[in-house]
Amino acid sequence: MRSGCLEQKLSFETFGPFDLEPVTGGRVMAGNKQQAAFWGQVEAREAGLPEAYGCFLVSSLKRGKSMPWYVGVANSTPFSDSCFARSINRIYMSVRRIDAGATFFLHLVALSPAGVRRVRPDSNGLADIKAMEAFLVSLSMNRNPALLNQGLERFRSHASAGELVQARLKPTIDHRAFRHILGIV
Repeated sequence: MRSGCLEQKLSFETFGPFDLEPVTGGRVMAGNKQQAAFWGQVEAREAGLPEAYGCFLVSSLKRGKSMPWYVGVANSTPFSDSCFARSINRIYMSVRRIDAGATFFLHLVALSPAGVRRVRPDSNGLADIKAMEAFLVSLSMNRNPALLNQGLERFRSHASAGELVQARLKPTIDHRAFRHILGIV
């Protein structure tokens, strides 16, 4: 496995935040209709995003302050399957109990070296996604020590905001929201 973002110059594109409240209504499991409506809205805003691969953040927004709560990966299935898995719905409900603010998904789409969205990542793409996951968890733990990811010890690499500049994040309109959630202003 590659060691870290500094050497890799990972390429990702940020999208979101996408509000979960209209989809789930605060329930544990969003039904198929709600999920289809959510991904329909996402697809209308950014074509192809539901079928992309990469990392995602579950975060909250309360009184203008955002907080990351969980870093997930879509590396064996696309976002459309990974983001509403049972385990992620449990995370969502935990966030709702802990922080009554609005809950959002933010997606980081893995890009190939040519800058094209990865479809069914190869071994290099999977390694990039796992490295970005570790990087995001480390940054998120700095912002929120109560992060809900399991096995946080393996992520304690103390990533700095300066390293984010070196990870190639393709600028999008949503990039500012990503930096705000992680407390990088």
